[in-house]
Amino acid sequence: MALLILSWIIALGGLMSCTHISGHPSPRNLNMPPASQHLHTVVALYTEAAKRFDPFYASTYNVEEDLGKFGDFPTPKYFAHMKKAYKQALSGIKAVDFKSLPEGDRRLYRLFKEDMTVSLRAFNYPDEYLAFNQMDNRLLDYLNDSSESLTTFPFDSVKHYKDFVERSKGFPLYVDRQIAELRRGIKKGIVLSCDIVSEVPATYKDALEPAVEKNPFEEPQTVNVSGQLASGTGNTYYLSP
Repeated sequence: MALLILSWIIALGGLMSCTHISGHPSPRNLNMPPASQHLHTVVALYTEAAKRFDPFYASTYNVEEDLGKFGDFPTPKYFAHMKKAYKQALSGIKAVDFKSLPEGDRRLYRLFKEDMTVSLRAFNYPDEYLAFNQMDNRLLDYLNDSSESLTTFPFDSVKHYKDFVERSKGFPLYVDRQIAELRRGIKKGIVLSCDIVSEVPATYKDALEPAVEKNPFEEPQTVNVSGQLASGTGNTYYLSP
């Protein structure tokens, strides 16, 4: 749910423009009541932090410097980082005088506070042991990023192709982490039902295709972008159609 509200906040357009990343009010923010300034600062700081929770989704939030990273999901460090951000956000809005907020900001306050509260409470449940399922899993997302029709990854420059290759180096480590997480779930008796597990392999079966030309990870190389990708030295890269 936290990612949903993050997308909603970014879609508001004006939110991030009201507050500098440092947390200090911008000139546009100075005309707001103090309570509104504080609220928008807290939301903006959380939003900027949340965009960097998981480098794997850097392309979704246009975080250029993280495009070459696979991320550390699903390690304890990953979840601890998220939990800390939720706590900081809730701590930050405690100082907001709700009664002094205009109606629009009251709505933002209630929505933001509820989402942070629910997201924090979610840590009371072992969702991390059930995250690899038939509806959603990191391997499926990785496969989708190789599809021209599904990807959010910007295959539009030599740098971005190199970023994708660099990010892919983190895939084997992710597999090891995911297996370790599933094994921890087994030890604790927290596992998916057999019916659900039987459906999971279908989500990544395409990646097991032995014929290279049919494997989904070949698709980014088959896009004909001749003359569009140039290196920093001025040489042009051509990808075979």
